[in-house]
Amino acid sequence: MSLQRCALVVLGLLGACARTSTFGPVFGAPTGSAPLPGLDAIKEEDLKRDIFTLAGDGFRGREAGSLDELRASSWLADRAREAGLEPAGEDGTYFQYWSLERSRPASSNRIVVGATQLAIGSEAVVVSPVDAVIDAPLVFVGEGRPKDLAGLDLRGKAVVVQMSRPDRVPDDHVSLRQVRWAWTAIGERMADIESKSPAALVFVSDAVADSGWLFTSTWYARGSYGVAGFPARGATSSLPVLWMRQPALSLLQAPNQRLVASLHTERFTYPSVNVVAKVPGVDPKLKDEYVLFSGHQDHDGVKAAEAGDSIWNGADDNASVSVALLAIGRAFARPHP
Repeated sequence: MSLQRCALVVLGLLGACARTSTFGPVFGAPTGSAPLPGLDAIKEEDLKRDIFTLAGDGFRGREAGSLDELRASSWLADRAREAGLEPAGEDGTYFQYWSLERSRPASSNRIVVGATQLAIGSEAVVVSPVDAVIDAPLVFVGEGRPKDLAGLDLRGKAVVVQMSRPDRVPDDHVSLRQVRWAWTAIGERMADIESKSPAALVFVSDAVADSGWLFTSTWYARGSYGVAGFPARGATSSLPVLWMRQPALSLLQAPNQRLVASLHTERFTYPSVNVVAKVPGVDPKLKDEYVLFSGHQDHDGVKAAEAGDSIWNGADDNASVSVALLAIGRAFARPHP
């Protein structure tokens, strides 16, 4: 990469994801080439110090839209300044300000099957943010595939689907595979069933989806986030869609059962920031072009305890890339060759 162009480092793109490329040995130049300029500015002790700080308990998991995320953003801006990077945000600062919209299920929501009220979070979740009042008979349609739906009148009914292996199975190495398995299975079945105008959809976990329920319940309690003016993630259907754990299947299949539910969505607007820094180029013609490096600094915050620890630290997602961007910035801030 030419250091004659302007290198722009952005921290804070919500939900951004990083792709990796292999150029040679770790901390080394491509095999047989000259040493990479500025590489000596990237030090293991700096990386370790920064990731243990950013992903440490002090920032409480950096939940999007929280004071913890804003504190982490201020810390990153300070590190960029110390590295010699110039501010590239608004009004001469390192910050680009924007509004974050959050939608989450209301605490007053109720889901009742027959005479049994299901606990939202531990037994059932609402998949898409929706406002709806449901009182409909339940009908079980097996796996909800076209052959299972043939000849059925589902209009105005609450349709129960047994989750099953999706057609597009997530690879074994994919992170959060259990919940991605479930999302894929739900997405594949929804289109065929929605066309029959049901009152609601109820998906019941298979063994794979159920094994990831801790993350599932935490994710949906947290709600969906989006940039102001754009739909929040998860807001893909106006049809009420519920997801229940495996033990609920026998209750849902009992004769003459009804689903009675009151579902409401709470919506908030939060302030958030991108942290933006730059290293100017030196070539008169190329310095107005930009090479962009980006990642996100937020994570999931303080959530359900696992092994007695309720802080979801997010070292991999995404403190690792934020810290890597600081390291790249330190290297680019060295005198250009």
